Amino acid sequence: MNESLLFTTSSGSHLSPTVLDNVPNIRPGLYRLGSFIDGEVMFYLDEPVKGLPCFVLGHTGPPADNLLQMMTIINTLKINGAKPIIAVIPYLGYSRSDRNKPLQPINSRLFSAFLKNAGISKLICLDLHSLENEKYLTFPHLHLSALPLLADQIKNLHIPSLAVVTPDKGGLRRAQQFAKYLDIANITKITKYRPSDTTAETLKIEGGVNNHNVVLVDDMIQTGNTLLAAAKILKQKGARDIYACATHLLPQINNIKPLTSTSLFKRIFVTNSLTNH
Repeated sequence: MNESLLFTTSSGSHLSPTVLDNVPNIRPGLYRLGSFIDGEVMFYLDEPVKGLPCFVLGHTGPPADNLLQMMTIINTLKINGAKPIIAVIPYLGYSRSDRNKPLQPINSRLFSAFLKNAGISKLICLDLHSLENEKYLTFPHLHLSALPLLADQIKNLHIPSLAVVTPDKGGLRRAQQFAKYLDIANITKITKYRPSDTTAETLKIEGGVNNHNVVLVDDMIQTGNTLLAAAKILKQKGARDIYACATHLLPQINNIKPLTSTSLFKRIFVTNSLTNH
């Protein structure tokens, strides 16, 4: 069996030691990655890759260089004969722009096409934002989830009277999967609604949380505002301890401090899909 090579974008450097320590028969590829004097992505191979299986590790969220590095590495491997080329993208950036709405882009479809045209053989990704994203992946892909790992963290706490809550209706399927891992039958939904054109948007809870401990489940934490608003209304409805689980913690803004500086949350669990923390 051919030895596999690992190539890492700047955004994946914190994950590469774990991959190299746990995946057999793989070693770092020999390459140079950086920037030219004008800021454009620079990438050079320092060894032949023809016929060798290659993995490219990193996320494709902002800043744009993360996406450009991924595309540049994949395409360089492609034109130099690497085969197969497997992109390991824990966080698939631009995946929230995923629906066909008037006057708006569908970036999820656009950048999936970029990956295909660059020369990807297969994609391994983690907790996509929605099922719409998978519809645009017109090449082999493996969609993994961190939900079992996060559910294990909650299970190990042995929390009594636990309810699973989704902070928005779009996350219902995710919350259902999470609840299944915990053997919890019912899901509490928090939905946004506007009673009329002249009234403000408010939150509505579908399901009882009074005198229950609750765990909020989401795919990502961006500003933290969704979880904060959900926690406040859960407390108003009689919830006891509140826990939160999310796969992706977006590092561009200081988004965890509003959650950790309040007494609303007992504990918050996130993965290191985007950065060390």
